[in-house]
Amino acid sequence: MPSSFSWQLPDWPAFTFARSALRDELAEFARAFRAAEKALRQPQDPLVVAQTLTAEAVTTSAIEGVEVDAAIVMSSICRALGVSGVPLTAARDPASEGAARMVLAVREDWNAPLSAALLRKWHGTLLAGDARGIRAGEFRRDPVRVVRVDRFGEMETRFEAPPPERVPDEIERFVAIWKAPAEKPADIALKAAFQHPHFESIHPFEDGNGRIGRALVAKILAEGLGHPIALPVSSFVARHRRAYYDEINAASRSLDWTSWAGFFVPVLTELLDGFLSAAHEPIDGINEGINESILRLVRNHPGRGVPFFLASGKASRATVERAVRALVAAGRIEHRGSRKTGGYFATQPDTP
Repeated sequence: MPSSFSWQLPDWPAFTFARSALRDELAEFARAFRAAEKALRQPQDPLVVAQTLTAEAVTTSAIEGVEVDAAIVMSSICRALGVSGVPLTAARDPASEGAARMVLAVREDWNAPLSAALLRKWHGTLLAGDARGIRAGEFRRDPVRVVRVDRFGEMETRFEAPPPERVPDEIERFVAIWKAPAEKPADIALKAAFQHPHFESIHPFEDGNGRIGRALVAKILAEGLGHPIALPVSSFVARHRRAYYDEINAASRSLDWTSWAGFFVPVLTELLDGFLSAAHEPIDGINEGINESILRLVRNHPGRGVPFFLASGKASRATVERAVRALVAAGRIEHRGSRKTGGYFATQPDTP
């Protein structure tokens, strides 16, 4: 008999977590959050915004196995934002145009109150014109169960969502819990982290739940920052895809979400660090040189950590840690193993 899913547990949706166990993760998020707040005082480059929104639209679709045309997505976004000087295409594709409209809607609705109507609007925007006959903008009417056959031929239920007749009430409870804005950085991080498994456990739509769930993460961060902001949430989820699925599957069978937050809050921190890296290009090559030096150390000595990089005498701890965060945010290195005994590995081959 498989264990129950979280929505089947008596206390659902009253999840728990050990805040003390997340102290370091929340402190790091607060650092990145305050830096992002400061960066947003300056105007955002419209072309960078368009490129970031395009990357998000393409990646969030790819995670769900949906292929969209980046050129069509970019054209749609540039037209909507009035970005000039970019080659545009006249090609048409419902999936690509829906992906573009979706990220634009999330940006437009960054400060709109959370509601069932908003969720249905996003779903309708994303899947309007879908050739499969998806009921765009409507909650699902069918059960959802994900099964797999193990090596012994036995069927295992990997995920099961609440029955469709429960979805409207589940969404009303979801909205009631998460509608109020969070103000302190730590509370913003926790809201973004915990809202996600709650939404994905309900799985309210026939399709597009992952894409809308990731859009909600972007909306929460924008609300907290008090500014519309282009964030490639899906790119960072994709970089940690295996760990992401392991953790969210565990969260779907429990109401103790401490481990999930321990994974996801650092992903949010990386996301904000990535935004800062894009917003602030290296000045006179100094940061760029340190980043490349650290990257060479990682390639030549895989599995080492910050203490090893410091021993090389390249820079101060703060500078080295900043370079490591920038390299992780750029997808050039990744951390493997536990926080205490793991180390960094290059994700891209060396080039001559």
